Amino acid sequence: MSLRQRQEVQEMLRRQSLSPAGATLAEPRPWSEGLSAAYRNWLRQLEAVEGKSPHTVSAYRADVRVALERLAPSVPHPLGPEDLTPARSRAYLSFLNAAGQSPRSVGRRLAAFRSFLRYLRGRGWLPHDPTSALQPPRAGRRLPRFVPEEELVRLLDSPWEDSPRGRRDRAIFELLYGSGMRLSELTTLTREAVDLRGRTVRVMGKGRKERLVVFGTQAGEALRAHLEQLRADGVGAGGPLFPGRRGRLSGRTVQRIVRARLLRLGRAGGHSPHALRHSFATHMLDRGADIRVIQELLGHASLSTTQIYTHVSIETLRKAFDEAHPRAR
Repeated sequence: MSLRQRQEVQEMLRRQSLSPAGATLAEPRPWSEGLSAAYRNWLRQLEAVEGKSPHTVSAYRADVRVALERLAPSVPHPLGPEDLTPARSRAYLSFLNAAGQSPRSVGRRLAAFRSFLRYLRGRGWLPHDPTSALQPPRAGRRLPRFVPEEELVRLLDSPWEDSPRGRRDRAIFELLYGSGMRLSELTTLTREAVDLRGRTVRVMGKGRKERLVVFGTQAGEALRAHLEQLRADGVGAGGPLFPGRRGRLSGRTVQRIVRARLLRLGRAGGHSPHALRHSFATHMLDRGADIRVIQELLGHASLSTTQIYTHVSIETLRKAFDEAHPRAR
């Protein structure tokens, strides 16, 4: 692909919000009434039946909309299910690859498109999967970013602000690191779900699967101080564990809280709430916890998802070996 062609593709991606810097999707090209209705019903099914998180539904909505808008100009009439052919699917995959999308992004967009196609097949709109012969580019598995144990412990043991916000922020940190729960699980917690005596909390995980999560003494103390502060402020017994201006604290607010604190460590990366989840799993594995126990605590449906942390530990061991052994290099 020439430089000029590549620039033209990148400009198209920018307009259609395929590029990371993209903002708003363009107005859709004409779709048939049946395809439009199927698209809306599929999105409802993702959330109501399959239990996908709002974040996943939003990502799938954008990915499939871009795919359909990309394919619409290839037919002289409003795009319908019958127009989603293997040839057009191959052309769409080639377009993503040529546009410089990362293998991970291409795989995600193809997975969203296939989810929609499965819905169409299940409703009798398509006789077969037009993407069955497509193979997305292989993506190297990225090791999760985590914060070294000594740095994170030092941060948590340092003095926190003696204020309602300081007590809230410390409870957020201690709970994320002390339980390994996801950001979405934290923001949807209610005060009724917390058992301080048993040091457990009921969370609603992916696929709307409820599980019981345990947390340590330090997290329990931070939660107790936060709950006492809420009572002192006149907040009722029920409701969100972390109240916000619009009912409950938003995920973006929690991300800003975590990022601001972790930036104090002077680290180049790993500043997200998910970094605390990764740290929880990595530190437990380093200290000898069984990987199946970690799988249960994290709420992973498959052990293969949890096994990435064994690679993290191996990398940690290799780094320590390279730095310490006289014959390592």
